[in-house]
Amino acid sequence: MYNIRSLKNLTNLKTCLKINIIKQKGTLSNMLTQERSTYILEKIKNGGAAHVETLAKEAGVSPMTIRRDLTKLAKEGLIERCHGGALLKRETPYREKKTSNADEKIKIAQTAVNLIPEKASVFLDAGTSTWHIAFLLTGRKDLTVITADLEIAHLLKDSQVKLIVCGGEVQKKTGSMLGFFANWMIAEMRFEQCFIGTACIDENFDILTPTTEKAELKRLIVKNSRASYLVADSSKFYKQAMTRINSLSDYTGLITTKKFSREEKENLTKKSVTIIDANTE
Repeated sequence: MYNIRSLKNLTNLKTCLKINIIKQKGTLSNMLTQERSTYILEKIKNGGAAHVETLAKEAGVSPMTIRRDLTKLAKEGLIERCHGGALLKRETPYREKKTSNADEKIKIAQTAVNLIPEKASVFLDAGTSTWHIAFLLTGRKDLTVITADLEIAHLLKDSQVKLIVCGGEVQKKTGSMLGFFANWMIAEMRFEQCFIGTACIDENFDILTPTTEKAELKRLIVKNSRASYLVADSSKFYKQAMTRINSLSDYTGLITTKKFSREEKENLTKKSVTIIDANTE
């Protein structure tokens, strides 16, 4: 009898055989639209996500053709479009949250990845802004990515990056891991960079969280990173939560789409906060 793993391997083998047969006939560009759609779906199912440029190169067609294919598949409810590619269709609260202020989060992610040097060890905090960063890193072979986010881990498990996942108790609503074991693991590690998400930044520019267990975890990540960046879209400012994590001044920089007033900029300068404007990218 077949088990789940053998069936998955059989599916992957069938996909590879299909591609090899097409290559023997000529190039992937000779595929009909339906054949190309099937190929795209298989790629997304196997990897969880796919980039337009990668699909275009493999299929031997233009990125515009791939975008049309993805738009059609999205209208049919088979995939979800996102910046630069497509995702496997999933109906979970995490995915719904990811669509909130998605344009801003994409800008933040694009700004963040430009700060990541070659061969870096990068911690990606749990959250949807950091998920967008992870999506843009899937093709990087030189990076080691550490995370305590199950969704980010799932996205990167078949990517080119070296992936390390921190264990701990799973917060099911967000897919993040926290608690004693997560803290213990992070305390023993050192990172070149970290990108931290947040739910709330108050009027004093302190970082807050409604989940007390996350506070110590985030402090440890920042403490053990050479460079730390807070990623926050405009909706996260002037909100309250129960537990203080740290201050904006504790970070190397704030990557944000928020447009600050002159008074706000003066206050941030007094607190030695470096603003990295994601709107200029």
